[in-house]
Amino acid sequence: MASRSSSRWPRFFTRLTWALFAVVLAAVAWRPGGEWTWGTVLHVDGFTQGMALVTTLVSGFVHSFARRYMAGARRLDRFYGRLFGLTLIVLGLVAANHLALFAAFWAAMGGVLAGLIGHVRGWPQAQAAARYARRVFLGGSALLAGALALLGWAAGTTTLTGVAAAAGTLSTPVVYGAACLLLLAAMVQSALVPFHRWLLSSMTAPTPVSAFMHAGLVNAGGILIARFAPVLFADASVMLVVAGVGGVSALVGQAWMLVQTDVKRQLGCSTVAQMGFMVLQGGLG
Repeated sequence: MASRSSSRWPRFFTRLTWALFAVVLAAVAWRPGGEWTWGTVLHVDGFTQGMALVTTLVSGFVHSFARRYMAGARRLDRFYGRLFGLTLIVLGLVAANHLALFAAFWAAMGGVLAGLIGHVRGWPQAQAAARYARRVFLGGSALLAGALALLGWAAGTTTLTGVAAAAGTLSTPVVYGAACLLLLAAMVQSALVPFHRWLLSSMTAPTPVSAFMHAGLVNAGGILIARFAPVLFADASVMLVVAGVGGVSALVGQAWMLVQTDVKRQLGCSTVAQMGFMVLQGGLG
């Protein structure tokens, strides 16, 4: 009975994910590029729609692949629940407009991802990697919370759209302070040097988890930069720092990849380089 019950979860969550993709696709087709706001809670724009499509599409493929890859594994209910939960969290992150809600989704994303990294309970290395990732993500969440609190106080608003509208009126110390905290939070989440260790140690995660990281998880630093671009780019020197940080990580990640002998670590170093290039592009505007 337990085995039969466990076998239902992969099929259930896979179908649910593809159904979610169909809903998102229909919504985008119905109103492409359109914007709508639900009070101070949600704000959907073209960026939200694009990320929602990518996230649900990649999640659907990962769920389908995991049905074969994870066949016979233990605790499938928890694995698929977390995987689908991450999908919903990323969707919430890109649609969130309230600063507190954005911070909550960011923190939840790190916590659930750390749980998936340590999915294999009998593997000490996996558990160590999960504990380390959880600590790193907690630190990144604290940095983001500090940035949002500073911006909300200085701009006199509780929404991302309000902060964006007031970015031009913020004082230089506030811009520098918030930009520093935002950049550090993005570096932590996107595994940029010197915060790359959590990604390289996460190679203990099941392969479907590693694949799903690119659906808005490890590249959430880019989401953060895009959402707070009016603040980060309010000063040219901040843009230069963002570009420099991304460029260094791109070069270092590529150099490390060339000396790795393990394929998964090569992919991890390549991801560090790719995320660095993403941030470099963000810094260049």
